[in-house]
Amino acid sequence: MEEIFKELLRLNNFKDITEFAEGVVEAHKKNNTKPKLAQAFEAMNLYNMYIDAINRPGCEGYLYPFKLRKVIEIANAFCEEPCFVVNKGYYAFRGEISIDELDSILNVLIKYANVNLIIKIVRAFLPLASNVPVLESIYVALGLMKYKKVEIPVKIGKQYTAEYINQCSEMPFYQSARLSLKKIMSLTLLPRKAASMYFSLSDLYKSLCEAGIFDFGIIATQCFKIIEITSHEILKNVFLGLTNEDIYELLPQNLKDSYVKEKFNTDFLEIGKIYHLLNDSKNEKNIMYDYIIKYFKNEENLDVYLSYITPSYIAKYRNAPAHGEYITQEIADEAVKILNEFINTALYRINQN
Repeated sequence: MEEIFKELLRLNNFKDITEFAEGVVEAHKKNNTKPKLAQAFEAMNLYNMYIDAINRPGCEGYLYPFKLRKVIEIANAFCEEPCFVVNKGYYAFRGEISIDELDSILNVLIKYANVNLIIKIVRAFLPLASNVPVLESIYVALGLMKYKKVEIPVKIGKQYTAEYINQCSEMPFYQSARLSLKKIMSLTLLPRKAASMYFSLSDLYKSLCEAGIFDFGIIATQCFKIIEITSHEILKNVFLGLTNEDIYELLPQNLKDSYVKEKFNTDFLEIGKIYHLLNDSKNEKNIMYDYIIKYFKNEENLDVYLSYITPSYIAKYRNAPAHGEYITQEIADEAVKILNEFINTALYRINQN
Protein backbone atom coordinates (compact mmCIF):
# COMPACT_ATOMS: atom_id res chain seq x y z
CA MET A 1 0.00 0.00 0.00
CA GLU A 2 2.92 2.36 0.68
CA GLU A 3 3.99 2.05 -2.97
CA ILE A 4 0.41 2.79 -4.04
CA PHE A 5 0.44 5.94 -1.91
CA LYS A 6 3.76 7.07 -3.44
CA GLU A 7 2.47 6.51 -6.96
CA LEU A 8 -0.73 8.46 -6.28
CA LEU A 9 1.29 11.37 -4.90
CA ARG A 10 3.47 11.34 -8.03
CA LEU A 11 0.53 11.61 -10.46
CA ASN A 12 -0.60 15.13 -11.28
CA ASN A 13 -4.03 15.04 -12.89
CA PHE A 14 -7.42 13.82 -11.73
CA LYS A 15 -7.99 11.37 -14.61
CA ASP A 16 -4.69 9.49 -14.10
CA ILE A 17 -5.25 9.33 -10.34
CA THR A 18 -8.74 7.88 -10.75
CA GLU A 19 -7.62 5.31 -13.33
CA PHE A 20 -4.66 4.24 -11.19
CA ALA A 21 -6.86 3.79 -8.10
CA GLU A 22 -9.39 1.74 -10.09
CA GLY A 23 -6.54 -0.43 -11.40
CA VAL A 24 -5.32 -1.11 -7.85
CA VAL A 25 -8.78 -2.24 -6.77
CA GLU A 26 -9.12 -4.52 -9.81
CA ALA A 27 -5.68 -6.07 -9.24
CA HIS A 28 -6.44 -6.87 -5.58
CA LYS A 29 -9.80 -8.41 -6.45
CA LYS A 30 -8.24 -10.47 -9.23
CA ASN A 31 -5.62 -11.83 -6.80
CA ASN A 32 -8.19 -12.25 -4.02
CA THR A 33 -6.17 -9.97 -1.69
CA LYS A 34 -6.93 -6.86 0.36
CA PRO A 35 -4.86 -3.71 0.83
CA LYS A 36 -3.63 -3.02 4.37
CA LEU A 37 -5.70 -0.50 6.30
CA ALA A 38 -2.75 1.36 7.86
CA GLN A 39 -2.13 3.52 4.79
CA ALA A 40 -5.80 4.46 4.62
CA PHE A 41 -5.58 5.54 8.27
CA GLU A 42 -2.60 7.69 7.36
CA ALA A 43 -4.50 9.21 4.43
CA MET A 44 -7.48 9.87 6.73
CA ASN A 45 -5.32 11.72 9.25
CA LEU A 46 -3.57 13.75 6.55
CA TYR A 47 -6.89 14.62 4.88
CA ASN A 48 -8.48 15.78 8.13
CA MET A 49 -5.43 17.85 9.05
CA TYR A 50 -5.34 19.38 5.57
CA ILE A 51 -8.89 20.65 6.07
CA ASP A 52 -7.89 22.13 9.44
CA ALA A 53 -4.77 23.75 8.00
CA ILE A 54 -6.58 25.52 5.14
CA ASN A 55 -9.57 26.27 7.38
CA ARG A 56 -12.14 25.05 4.87
CA PRO A 57 -15.06 22.64 5.37
CA GLY A 58 -14.25 20.80 2.12
CA CYS A 59 -11.51 20.48 -0.48
CA GLU A 60 -13.32 20.14 -3.82
CA GLY A 61 -11.02 20.75 -6.76
CA TYR A 62 -7.81 20.39 -4.74
CA LEU A 63 -5.44 17.74 -6.10
CA TYR A 64 -3.69 16.70 -2.87
CA PRO A 65 -6.82 15.86 -0.83
CA PHE A 66 -8.25 14.18 -3.94
CA LYS A 67 -5.26 11.80 -3.88
CA LEU A 68 -5.77 11.14 -0.19
CA ARG A 69 -9.44 10.36 -0.78
CA LYS A 70 -8.46 7.83 -3.45
CA VAL A 71 -6.31 5.96 -0.91
CA ILE A 72 -9.32 5.83 1.40
CA GLU A 73 -11.65 4.76 -1.44
CA ILE A 74 -9.32 1.85 -2.27
CA ALA A 75 -9.68 0.61 1.33
CA ASN A 76 -13.46 1.16 1.29
CA ALA A 77 -13.78 -0.96 -1.85
CA PHE A 78 -12.95 -4.04 0.26
CA CYS A 79 -15.40 -3.38 3.11
CA GLU A 80 -19.02 -4.61 3.07
CA GLU A 81 -19.99 -1.17 4.36
CA PRO A 82 -17.59 1.79 3.96
CA CYS A 83 -14.99 1.69 6.77
CA PHE A 84 -14.15 5.37 6.35
CA VAL A 85 -17.07 7.79 6.17
CA VAL A 86 -17.29 11.56 5.95
CA ASN A 87 -18.82 13.23 8.99
CA LYS A 88 -19.15 17.04 8.98
CA GLY A 89 -16.42 17.33 6.36
CA TYR A 90 -13.95 15.04 8.15
CA TYR A 91 -13.28 11.35 7.67
CA ALA A 92 -14.10 9.01 10.56
CA PHE A 93 -13.45 5.28 10.90
CA ARG A 94 -16.51 3.06 11.30
CA GLY A 95 -15.11 -0.36 10.37
CA GLU A 96 -13.48 -3.31 12.05
CA ILE A 97 -9.79 -4.11 12.52
CA SER A 98 -8.13 -7.51 12.66
CA ILE A 99 -5.57 -8.25 15.38
CA ASP A 100 -2.77 -8.68 12.84
CA GLU A 101 -3.35 -5.08 11.63
CA LEU A 102 -3.66 -3.55 15.09
CA ASP A 103 0.02 -2.72 15.61
CA SER A 104 0.57 -0.96 12.26
CA ILE A 105 -2.66 1.03 12.60
CA LEU A 106 -1.87 2.11 16.17
CA ASN A 107 1.59 3.24 15.02
CA VAL A 108 -0.03 5.53 12.44
CA LEU A 109 -2.46 6.96 15.01
CA ILE A 110 0.37 7.49 17.51
CA LYS A 111 2.43 9.22 14.81
CA TYR A 112 -0.38 11.73 14.27
CA ALA A 113 -1.44 11.88 17.93
CA ASN A 114 -5.00 10.82 17.09
CA VAL A 115 -5.87 10.38 20.75
CA ASN A 116 -9.62 9.75 20.49
CA LEU A 117 -9.30 7.04 17.86
CA ILE A 118 -6.40 5.37 19.69
CA ILE A 119 -8.52 5.09 22.83
CA LYS A 120 -11.58 3.91 20.90
CA ILE A 121 -9.67 1.15 19.11
CA VAL A 122 -7.76 -0.07 22.17
CA ARG A 123 -10.93 -0.21 24.27
CA ALA A 124 -12.54 -2.33 21.55
CA PHE A 125 -9.55 -4.70 21.57
CA LEU A 126 -9.09 -5.02 25.33
CA PRO A 127 -11.44 -8.01 25.63
CA LEU A 128 -9.10 -9.77 23.17
CA ALA A 129 -5.97 -8.61 24.96
CA SER A 130 -4.78 -12.11 25.77
CA ASN A 131 -4.23 -12.67 22.03
CA VAL A 132 -2.18 -9.49 21.57
CA PRO A 133 1.59 -9.73 22.06
CA VAL A 134 3.57 -7.16 24.02
CA LEU A 135 3.94 -4.33 21.50
CA GLU A 136 5.30 -0.81 21.73
CA SER A 137 2.11 0.66 20.25
CA ILE A 138 -0.08 -1.13 22.82
CA TYR A 139 2.11 0.15 25.64
CA VAL A 140 1.87 3.75 24.37
CA ALA A 141 -1.90 3.44 23.91
CA LEU A 142 -2.43 2.07 27.43
CA GLY A 143 -0.15 4.75 28.89
CA LEU A 144 -2.21 7.36 27.07
CA MET A 145 -5.43 5.86 28.44
CA LYS A 146 -4.02 6.02 31.94
CA TYR A 147 -2.99 9.66 31.36
CA LYS A 148 -6.46 10.53 30.03
CA LYS A 149 -8.04 8.64 32.98
CA VAL A 150 -9.94 6.29 30.67
CA GLU A 151 -11.50 3.44 32.60
CA ILE A 152 -10.29 -0.08 31.75
CA PRO A 153 -12.47 -3.12 32.58
CA VAL A 154 -11.44 -4.42 36.01
CA LYS A 155 -10.27 -7.90 34.95
CA ILE A 156 -8.24 -6.60 32.04
CA GLY A 157 -7.17 -3.46 33.87
CA LYS A 158 -5.44 -5.47 36.59
CA GLN A 159 -3.37 -7.35 34.01
CA TYR A 160 -2.66 -4.34 31.82
CA THR A 161 -1.65 -1.93 34.55
CA ALA A 162 0.72 -4.12 36.51
CA GLU A 163 1.89 -7.30 34.77
CA TYR A 164 1.89 -5.76 31.31
CA ILE A 165 3.76 -2.61 32.33
CA ASN A 166 6.34 -4.73 34.16
CA GLN A 167 6.78 -6.86 31.05
CA CYS A 168 7.25 -3.78 28.90
CA SER A 169 9.94 -2.33 31.17
CA GLU A 170 12.11 -5.31 30.26
CA MET A 171 11.49 -5.08 26.51
CA PRO A 172 14.00 -3.54 24.03
CA PHE A 173 11.44 -0.98 22.86
CA TYR A 174 10.77 0.44 26.34
CA GLN A 175 12.87 3.62 26.03
CA SER A 176 11.49 4.57 22.62
CA ALA A 177 7.96 3.77 23.85
CA ARG A 178 8.43 6.18 26.77
CA LEU A 179 9.54 8.90 24.36
CA SER A 180 6.53 8.25 22.10
CA LEU A 181 4.19 8.42 25.08
CA LYS A 182 5.77 11.66 26.29
CA LYS A 183 5.47 13.18 22.80
CA ILE A 184 1.81 12.25 22.33
CA MET A 185 0.94 13.59 25.79
CA SER A 186 2.64 16.88 24.88
CA LEU A 187 0.88 17.07 21.51
CA THR A 188 -2.51 17.02 23.24
CA LEU A 189 -1.92 20.70 24.06
CA LEU A 190 -1.52 21.69 20.41
CA PRO A 191 -4.71 23.25 18.99
CA ARG A 192 -6.09 21.42 15.94
CA LYS A 193 -4.81 23.96 13.44
CA ALA A 194 -1.35 24.00 15.04
CA ALA A 195 -1.28 20.19 15.02
CA SER A 196 -2.23 20.17 11.33
CA MET A 197 0.62 22.55 10.54
CA TYR A 198 3.04 20.53 12.68
CA PHE A 199 2.32 17.20 10.99
CA SER A 200 2.54 18.73 7.50
CA LEU A 201 5.89 20.38 8.29
CA SER A 202 8.06 17.41 7.30
CA ASP A 203 6.33 17.11 3.89
CA LEU A 204 6.78 20.83 3.31
CA TYR A 205 10.45 20.57 4.26
CA LYS A 206 10.94 17.58 1.94
CA SER A 207 9.24 19.36 -0.98
CA LEU A 208 11.61 22.35 -0.63
CA CYS A 209 14.62 20.02 -0.69
CA GLU A 210 13.34 18.14 -3.75
CA ALA A 211 12.54 21.36 -5.60
CA GLY A 212 16.06 22.69 -5.02
CA ILE A 213 14.78 25.81 -3.23
CA PHE A 214 17.44 27.42 -1.06
CA ASP A 215 15.30 29.83 0.98
CA PHE A 216 13.77 27.90 3.89
CA GLY A 217 12.02 30.92 5.40
CA ILE A 218 8.60 29.27 5.19
CA ILE A 219 9.81 26.46 7.51
CA ALA A 220 11.06 28.84 10.19
CA THR A 221 7.89 30.94 9.92
CA GLN A 222 5.68 27.84 10.17
CA CYS A 223 7.51 26.64 13.30
CA PHE A 224 6.87 29.87 15.15
CA LYS A 225 3.34 30.16 13.80
CA ILE A 226 2.65 26.81 15.49
CA ILE A 227 4.09 28.14 18.75
CA GLU A 228 2.06 31.37 18.36
CA ILE A 229 -1.25 29.54 17.75
CA THR A 230 -0.54 27.32 20.75
CA SER A 231 0.29 30.34 22.90
CA HIS A 232 -3.06 31.93 21.99
CA GLU A 233 -4.79 28.74 23.14
CA ILE A 234 -2.82 28.77 26.38
CA LEU A 235 -3.85 32.38 27.04
CA LYS A 236 -7.49 31.32 26.65
CA ASN A 237 -6.95 28.72 29.36
CA VAL A 238 -4.99 31.13 31.58
CA PHE A 239 -7.77 33.73 31.47
CA LEU A 240 -10.72 31.35 31.28
CA GLY A 241 -13.92 33.19 32.21
CA LEU A 242 -12.43 36.69 31.73
CA THR A 243 -13.45 39.05 28.93
CA ASN A 244 -10.92 40.98 26.83
CA GLU A 245 -11.89 44.08 28.80
CA ASP A 246 -11.10 42.26 32.07
CA ILE A 247 -7.73 41.09 30.74
CA TYR A 248 -6.85 44.59 29.51
CA GLU A 249 -7.28 45.96 33.03
CA LEU A 250 -4.79 43.37 34.32
CA LEU A 251 -2.09 44.06 31.69
CA PRO A 252 1.35 45.31 32.68
CA GLN A 253 1.37 49.08 32.16
CA ASN A 254 3.79 49.04 29.19
CA LEU A 255 1.44 46.73 27.26
CA LYS A 256 -1.67 48.63 28.35
CA ASP A 257 -0.16 51.75 26.77
CA SER A 258 0.24 49.88 23.46
CA TYR A 259 -3.47 49.13 22.98
CA VAL A 260 -6.78 50.92 22.78
CA LYS A 261 -8.96 49.28 25.42
CA GLU A 262 -11.96 48.86 23.12
CA LYS A 263 -9.84 47.10 20.45
CA PHE A 264 -7.78 44.82 22.70
CA ASN A 265 -8.19 41.12 21.84
CA THR A 266 -5.92 38.30 23.07
CA ASP A 267 -6.68 36.32 19.88
CA PHE A 268 -4.63 38.83 17.89
CA LEU A 269 -1.67 39.28 20.23
CA GLU A 270 1.63 38.78 18.40
CA ILE A 271 3.93 36.21 19.97
CA GLY A 272 6.33 38.98 21.06
CA LYS A 273 3.54 40.68 23.02
CA ILE A 274 2.61 37.33 24.58
CA TYR A 275 6.21 37.00 25.78
CA HIS A 276 6.08 40.43 27.44
CA LEU A 277 2.62 39.79 28.90
CA LEU A 278 3.91 36.65 30.65
CA ASN A 279 7.41 37.86 31.48
CA ASP A 280 6.50 41.34 32.72
CA SER A 281 3.70 39.95 34.87
CA LYS A 282 6.19 37.50 36.39
CA ASN A 283 8.61 40.32 37.19
CA GLU A 284 5.93 42.57 38.63
CA LYS A 285 4.10 39.77 40.51
CA ASN A 286 0.83 41.57 39.68
CA ILE A 287 -2.74 40.22 39.68
CA MET A 288 -2.26 38.87 36.15
CA TYR A 289 0.64 36.80 37.47
CA ASP A 290 -1.76 34.96 39.80
CA TYR A 291 -3.79 33.77 36.81
CA ILE A 292 -0.65 32.82 34.89
CA ILE A 293 1.02 30.85 37.66
CA LYS A 294 -2.19 28.96 38.41
CA TYR A 295 -2.12 27.60 34.85
CA PHE A 296 1.63 26.96 34.61
CA LYS A 297 1.66 25.46 38.16
CA ASN A 298 5.03 26.98 39.11
CA GLU A 299 7.50 29.63 37.99
CA GLU A 300 10.01 27.06 36.71
CA ASN A 301 7.46 25.81 34.15
CA LEU A 302 6.74 29.41 33.15
CA ASP A 303 10.46 30.16 32.70
CA VAL A 304 10.94 27.06 30.54
CA TYR A 305 8.00 28.14 28.38
CA LEU A 306 9.34 31.69 28.07
CA SER A 307 12.74 30.37 26.99
CA TYR A 308 11.19 29.21 23.69
CA ILE A 309 9.51 32.53 22.81
CA THR A 310 12.31 34.95 23.61
CA PRO A 311 12.60 38.19 21.58
CA SER A 312 15.86 36.93 19.99
CA TYR A 313 14.14 33.76 18.72
CA ILE A 314 11.17 35.72 17.42
CA ALA A 315 13.42 38.20 15.59
CA LYS A 316 15.54 35.45 14.00
CA TYR A 317 13.02 32.76 13.14
CA ARG A 318 9.71 34.61 12.74
CA ASN A 319 10.22 38.26 11.95
CA ALA A 320 13.22 37.89 9.62
CA PRO A 321 11.58 35.46 7.14
CA ALA A 322 8.23 37.28 7.47
CA HIS A 323 9.98 40.45 6.23
CA GLY A 324 11.55 38.66 3.27
CA GLU A 325 15.01 37.91 4.63
CA TYR A 326 16.79 34.88 3.15
CA ILE A 327 16.75 31.93 5.58
CA THR A 328 19.24 29.11 5.08
CA GLN A 329 18.40 25.45 5.61
CA GLU A 330 20.63 25.42 8.71
CA ILE A 331 18.63 28.24 10.33
CA ALA A 332 15.36 26.48 9.47
CA ASP A 333 16.74 23.31 11.07
CA GLU A 334 17.37 25.32 14.23
CA ALA A 335 13.74 26.49 14.20
CA VAL A 336 12.48 22.91 13.78
CA LYS A 337 14.66 21.82 16.72
CA ILE A 338 13.29 24.64 18.88
CA LEU A 339 9.71 23.69 17.96
CA ASN A 340 10.26 20.03 18.86
CA GLU A 341 11.91 20.97 22.15
CA PHE A 342 9.03 23.36 22.84
CA ILE A 343 6.56 20.49 22.43
CA ASN A 344 8.61 17.84 24.23
CA THR A 345 9.73 20.05 27.10
CA ALA A 346 7.55 23.14 27.64
CA LEU A 347 4.20 21.55 26.75
CA TYR A 348 5.11 18.29 28.48
CA ARG A 349 5.83 20.13 31.74
CA ILE A 350 2.47 21.95 31.57
CA ASN A 351 0.78 18.58 30.98
CA GLN A 352 2.11 17.07 34.17
CA ASN A 353 -0.33 16.94 37.07
